Amino acid sequence: MRRTGAARIVAAVLAAAAVTAGAAVLLHMPQTQRIPAADDAARLAYLRSQGREGTLVRAQAVVIPETWPGTYAAYAQAQAARQLPLAAAAGQPGTLYTYALAGSDERAALLVWDGILVGYQVYGDP
Repeated sequence: MRRTGAARIVAAVLAAAAVTAGAAVLLHMPQTQRIPAADDAARLAYLRSQGREGTLVRAQAVVIPETWPGTYAAYAQAQAARQLPLAAAAGQPGTLYTYALAGSDERAALLVWDGILVGYQVYGDP
C-alpha cells in the first residue's frame, strides 16, 4: 500500500518528535563515570587519583538500597555529584571495600557493583 503525501508528512513529523524526545531524555540524564574497581590494583589506582594511598582492611558483601532514605540520601547526592553510577546499582548486590589511608586516622569506603565504582567516601576512624 502506498502512502499519500499527507501520511508521509505525518510519519516524518512523528519520527522527528520521537528523535527529539529521545535526545531530550538523554540530555537530562546525569552523566556518570565507569571507573573500574574489580580488583585491588584498580581500587588503589582510584585512591591515588584522589591523592590518597591506602591499605585494604575489609571487604564486605552488601545490598545497595533501592531507595535513599534519611542520611543515605546525602550519600546518594554526593555520589551523583562525583558522577558515580550509584542509582544504576540500586537494589543490587555489591561489595564495600574499606581502606586505611596512609598518614591519617581516616578510612576510605569504596562501594563496587559489577566491577565498577559506584560510591566513594572518606571518613574519620571510628
